[in-house]
Amino acid sequence: MKKIVPIVVVLFLIYNSMYSQCSDAGVCSIGDHISAAAKNEIYFSLGYGYSGKDDDVTYKSVNVEGKMFVNNNSFLTAKLPFGFQSGPLGSVSGIGDLTVLFNYGVLEE
Repeated sequence: MKKIVPIVVVLFLIYNSMYSQCSDAGVCSIGDHISAAAKNEIYFSLGYGYSGKDDDVTYKSVNVEGKMFVNNNSFLTAKLPFGFQSGPLGSVSGIGDLTVLFNYGVLEE
């Protein structure tokens, strides 16, 4: 039993270190890993949030996302949000930042 605990801890650390962390939620929220069913896609997503405070600011977002495969090991992903925000000082809406990522698979196990 004394040997199993360190082995499990080491395997857990190795498993967690294989995946990178992301500090930017906007960039990390688009795209995914290369899947077995490599196909071009366009999809939409909706987001909603509010401050929950006295100012009562609400935020709604419509996102257009797409994935285009270049070859078996690489693809492009893009995301374009359109946001609506309202609060006690007024309302605003508009297009957000276009984010485009190029993904290339280097190693596959």
